[in-house]
Formats: sequence, structure tokens, C-alpha cells
Amino acid sequence: MTQANVEAALLRTAELLGLPVAEVAYCPHPAFPLGCYCRKPMPGLGVYLMRKHRLSREQTIMVGDMTSDADFAAGLGVRYIDAESFFAA
Repeated sequence: MTQANVEAALLRTAELLGLPVAEVAYCPHPAFPLGCYCRKPMPGLGVYLMRKHRLSREQTIMVGDMTSDADFAAGLGVRYIDAESFFAA
């Protein structure tokens, strides 16, 4: 995927959810071999975003649909909600 495609997909998701977007962020590194600190389930990108935007662990949630999403949330110390449950509400 190109950077433009990733950003367009993330912005479209935010638009569908009706949420303001402060920043589009993702790991630009290849998926394999694993070892990148900013690629899920490693917490690097989350740590960066939480510090930059002064997000509290208590008020931050991670919504996802994969084991790596849950592991990412656990590594950050934030609450995890399965996407199906989150969007059903």
C-alpha cells in the first residue's frame, strides 16, 4: 500500500465514525521480519501518540479485531474492546 492509500483509508474510517482526526499515524516499515517497535503488537506508535496528544491510559481505549490489537492495548495499559462489540452499540 502507498502512504496516500493508507491515509485515505484512515481518514475515510474517521469520516464514517464521525470523529475528528488529530493525526494519521501508522507503521511504514515492512511487516516482516518482525522487530519494529512501532508495529503492533509492539506499543511504540501508541506510546508516541499518547505522549504527543497527552492521552491518559484511563480514558484511552483500543478498538480492534485481532489478537495483535488486544496485545497492543495490553502493552500500552489501555482498555481493549472488540470491534464487533464496540460497533454493535
